[in-house]
Amino acid sequence: MVFTRAAILAASQVCAQAGLAGGGFDDREIGRWIYAGVFAVLLVWLMLLPRERIGQQKAVPPWWRNVRVWAVFVTVAQLLVYLLFSY
Repeated sequence: MVFTRAAILAASQVCAQAGLAGGGFDDREIGRWIYAGVFAVLLVWLMLLPRERIGQQKAVPPWWRNVRVWAVFVTVAQLLVYLLFSY
């Protein structure tokens, strides 16, 4: 929750500064980057999440059975699809 708020505040500051400097961002562009920022924050959160919170107390399973690997893969895929095809 704290990471999400920080990402939204940082994204809004960057967009505001670019708009004041004559960057010419429109509302769709700003929304696109804020939405991508939420996925970036989710990605960081998934990477920092302790093993005990995802049910891996004993040992780390192989990569194809690791919940974290698949969650990171899906998050990166969503981020790329949104950034590449959101026009």
